[in-house]
Amino acid sequence: MKRYTLIIFSVLAAFVFLAACSGNGGASSSLKITADELDREVQKTVSQYEAQGMKVSEEQKAQLREAVLTQMVERKLLLHEAQISGVELDQEKFETEFASIKTNFPTDEAFAQALSQRGYTEEMFKAEMAEIMTLQAFLEEEISSKIELGEEEMQAFYDENPEYFATEESVTASHILIEVDEDADEAEEAEAYGRMEEIAARVAAGEDFAELAREYSEGPSAPRGGDLGSFQRGSMVQIFEDTAFALEPGGVSDIIRTEFGFHIIKLTDRSEGGTLSFEDARDAIETYLRQEKEQEAVTAYVQELKEKYTVETPEG
Repeated sequence: MKRYTLIIFSVLAAFVFLAACSGNGGASSSLKITADELDREVQKTVSQYEAQGMKVSEEQKAQLREAVLTQMVERKLLLHEAQISGVELDQEKFETEFASIKTNFPTDEAFAQALSQRGYTEEMFKAEMAEIMTLQAFLEEEISSKIELGEEEMQAFYDENPEYFATEESVTASHILIEVDEDADEAEEAEAYGRMEEIAARVAAGEDFAELAREYSEGPSAPRGGDLGSFQRGSMVQIFEDTAFALEPGGVSDIIRTEFGFHIIKLTDRSEGGTLSFEDARDAIETYLRQEKEQEAVTAYVQELKEKYTVETPEG
């Protein structure tokens, strides 16, 4: 159940800045946050932490209350402006998104339980999601669509931050593993090594490495034909890493022993370290700079709203 409840936490965490405080869904000229609303939001936040096994002290609750109230004020202001603008929820998109979230849970009961642990009913969650998506549409129209980002600005960021685009040497490899415990006796070692010798001989004779891995390997990568993907130095046990990096693409290693057992490794590709070209890094640069500009614009916009409106709160 914990794996599934994490999904709810992730969805809400991703939306936390935009999540609307509990409201009636209609435009209102009254900008007010009641003590009950604040208490509910604080309790939901505490429940989210506790569901992850984190204890929240009374002192932390007081700090959390202040932070939650600040967020609620900002969300109230944004929601108010969104409602005034007349932006409408894309109902089809909403239903698709909601259905997609539910597919992460094995049953409706598991979904309901995950929501309950965070202080939600399904209807409360759907109402909050609807307001979130409305706010997203509003900010896309009000903020994101007006962000300007030129080629020269992206090129300048690339030129001024070379350390961001450095890449380390990496290899792509597959392996076949015959498991044997580190404290195995001599007979067990000999038996496992003999099995690996037979497999290595078949590889050397030209049989397909991936097929042999699928049939004989005892590691979790066996269903993928032994494919380990790409990795850099420091991500594997030392002897495995040294052996893999010493191979040329297409090469197969001798039998090696690690704490997991006996392996043979096949190198399928190698990428030398260097620096990403601007063309290869361009999309990531654009995403980063656009998000940075959007965050700055939203922060400035919220500040304008704070000067424009007064939100009545329990804290005065």
